[in-house]
Amino acid sequence: MKRALISPLLLVLAFGFSLFFAAPATQAQKHPDKIKKTKYVTGKLAGFEQGDYIHAIVKPAKGENLSFFIGGPESISFFLAAHQGQQVRITYQEVRSWIEEAGGYTDIERISAVRTTAGLTHTAWWAAERKKSSLKKLRAKYGDLLQKAVVNQ
Repeated sequence: MKRALISPLLLVLAFGFSLFFAAPATQAQKHPDKIKKTKYVTGKLAGFEQGDYIHAIVKPAKGENLSFFIGGPESISFFLAAHQGQQVRITYQEVRSWIEEAGGYTDIERISAVRTTAGLTHTAWWAAERKKSSLKKLRAKYGDLLQKAVVNQ
């Protein structure tokens, strides 16, 4: 009896608890992103494109429209929808990211942060919005606003 308990216990000690109790690997753990560069652009939201994922279409002061993958928190897309037509400063990253629908690793330009030119960040704005209302109501309000700004319907 003691011998039967000792063998599994020794295995756990020898190989560590993670061998027996590890959580399954997530997609991010299996296919980590590789951030190549961080860049910035100032412009106005021209709208959103919606396909497998949502993309923000930004019109900079000079040049043609730019399309950015939105992969971060929902507050980014809601902030952009709420501030459509205003100048915003977008921080984006050139990333090699695993996208299943694209068949594997793909190079994308993904928004990581947004702020108004007056300095209001999407995180501070979202925190203030969350204090005023429930998540369900905010998702309905800003989700509707976002859908109205989709340009490829």
